[in-house]
Amino acid sequence: MKYNPYSISKLGSFNSCPAKFKMTYIDKIKIDKPRELALQKGGYIHELLEHNFDYSIDVKLDDIFTEKEKQKAIDIVKEFENSEMGIKYKKIIPIATLEEDFGLKIVDSKLVLCGFWDKEAFIRGSADLYFTRNDTGYIWDYKSGKDKSDDETFGIQQAKAYGIMMFTKFPEIQKVKAIFCFVEHSTEKSIEFKRKDLQSYIKDFYIDVKVVENTEIFKTSVSALCDYCDFKKYGYCDAPDKLFEDTNSFMNTKITF
Repeated sequence: MKYNPYSISKLGSFNSCPAKFKMTYIDKIKIDKPRELALQKGGYIHELLEHNFDYSIDVKLDDIFTEKEKQKAIDIVKEFENSEMGIKYKKIIPIATLEEDFGLKIVDSKLVLCGFWDKEAFIRGSADLYFTRNDTGYIWDYKSGKDKSDDETFGIQQAKAYGIMMFTKFPEIQKVKAIFCFVEHSTEKSIEFKRKDLQSYIKDFYIDVKVVENTEIFKTSVSALCDYCDFKKYGYCDAPDKLFEDTNSFMNTKITF
């Protein structure tokens, strides 16, 4: 495999813009940029959840992530803690494994578990929480920011990777429920997979990888997402600033060149 290891974010980068994938994972362009507020807030929220709502956890403050922003993050988690979903989450913690990185490698044409940093890892991922009960495995992923619980397409590829990991790790389970928890809104989206369909999930992943590895020209995909791309912001990509005067047309149009 050309670009091992693969992850959902890596494949997602290719799907959104092949040129971005190339600059990130092939050219390995490193951009020295200020820390972003959303990433710092999301990281701190994850820390609070990982440590079972311990609000005394220290965090690095700076000009962007100030004491005020820290308190906003704490307020978000406290509201979640007292919600119906948060109460359910606290009951799960004692029986669950928290914050685990995993890897899967190919052995005799089969995927087997390996360490996250194993040089032979084909797939890498991270789980915020997982546990099994009876014949079902449950795996959670926390999301800060927008509520996408009603988005039918959201999280499917990531959930499939979680399903592959759980079915490999626990041969006795027959179902996996991947749960995306939108902490700021106390909402969730659940996607269920069955062991009988495992080979089709693995095949889907292989197909996505094959598309990447057979690509010779990594084109730039011009879309509204370009406005948020660091490669454009810092001069590594010359995608145009604006394609159309009409904002709605621009937001719904995707062009490759």
